[in-house]
Amino acid sequence: MTTASLFKKFIENIRIQNAGEISENYNKVTKALNEYYYESESTSTHCRQIGSYGRKTGINGISDLDMAFELPKATYDKFNAYSTGEQSALLQDVKKAIQTVYNNEQVKADGQIVGIDLDGFRIEVLPTFYLDKNEDGSLDLNVYTFPDTNNGGRWRKTKPKLEIEATRTLNLEYGNDTYRHLCRMVRSWKNHVGAKCSGLWIDTLVFNFLTQTEEYKDISYKKYGELVKDFFK
Repeated sequence: MTTASLFKKFIENIRIQNAGEISENYNKVTKALNEYYYESESTSTHCRQIGSYGRKTGINGISDLDMAFELPKATYDKFNAYSTGEQSALLQDVKKAIQTVYNNEQVKADGQIVGIDLDGFRIEVLPTFYLDKNEDGSLDLNVYTFPDTNNGGRWRKTKPKLEIEATRTLNLEYGNDTYRHLCRMVRSWKNHVGAKCSGLWIDTLVFNFLTQTEEYKDISYKKYGELVKDFFK
């Protein structure tokens, strides 16, 4: 087999194989939360895939699937008014909503998320709010405020939409899914050798590597050997 055909087969082998099952459970969680907080049966609104699955850099066997769910401002006001334990109380409320569709033993509130343990993978729901405002007074839809129950509890901020948009833009600029393919190959290497590094760290390293050179724009599989060697160098 040629180098190109070997890399093409490699990419096919590590592609996520259970996307349908993952989407089915994402929709199930989203509908439960929409019914609880918005009296809606929508399986898509107020939900956003984040993490490696949202950046489309995950590989087959992915175990943790991150999901942000956008809660009403009134929910934040309710729990923020508590004298103590407001973040923990919010997570317990989200947990209660999810337990309407999953067994109680499957659903656990932990730190910043509510996790649902499924067959072979876990969905981690990050409850979020839009609280920050732009200069014109409109809500900044790029900034999520989320609960953190660690060290006594606090509200923290994150910007996963900007991360996803930046990686999507680079992937399009390079063409042929080169950015995402390299992220996936490095993840597979990490899992194979047992390297201790996070998925976000890998995606950031690949992002920085490709933004420093245009040598690998619009390449085909036959140049993937050079691409990988240069990345590790």
